[in-house]
Amino acid sequence: MIELLRLCLEDYLTPSDPALRKAVDEAQRAGSEDAVCRLCPPREIAGGMGEFFGWFMVRKVIAGQELMRAAGTVTHRLGKWLYERGYIDAEGAEYFDAETTSLGRALPKATDLRNRLAAWVEWQPAVDSEVTYDGHFQILAISDLGWKIESVLDSLEGVVAVPAELRHPQQVGWEVSGVIAETPQGLRWVEVWNVYP
Repeated sequence: MIELLRLCLEDYLTPSDPALRKAVDEAQRAGSEDAVCRLCPPREIAGGMGEFFGWFMVRKVIAGQELMRAAGTVTHRLGKWLYERGYIDAEGAEYFDAETTSLGRALPKATDLRNRLAAWVEWQPAVDSEVTYDGHFQILAISDLGWKIESVLDSLEGVVAVPAELRHPQQVGWEVSGVIAETPQGLRWVEVWNVYP
């Protein structure tokens, strides 16, 4: 898990300090594969937790529920370790704890939801529609028919059908990527790619 976090930080973390960002860029251009972890102070790691849980683990890691659960546990312990050794202050530790706890608990649920929603979509009758939207859709609310969603990339907003057993209030704010079609019966999923907590 620490190696996955390291890979995420090296590939996706942008240091907040411009001078540090310049030093990391120069080291990476010189061929360093550990520039971020070698040059950035530990407080920068906390800033990468959202990216790690909300994008990297969802998009880049193919794993079962056990590894997804371990992500929260391991990163939570890392935050505690950093605080106990004085690498981050109490405020940083609190932020680290909040991020790893909430996102760590949500990640396996999001993975399970993706699998179950994709399987449900596969069993639905084919959708005949000339109007489709593909991209990321944020869940704004839970309704009696499904999720009220809003497209992150365009102007689509409405309720997309989702079976009752897959709807939960915790999902408000999550994003689902895939394809949605407009039909006479309302919005319908055509494909589901990922769920981001």
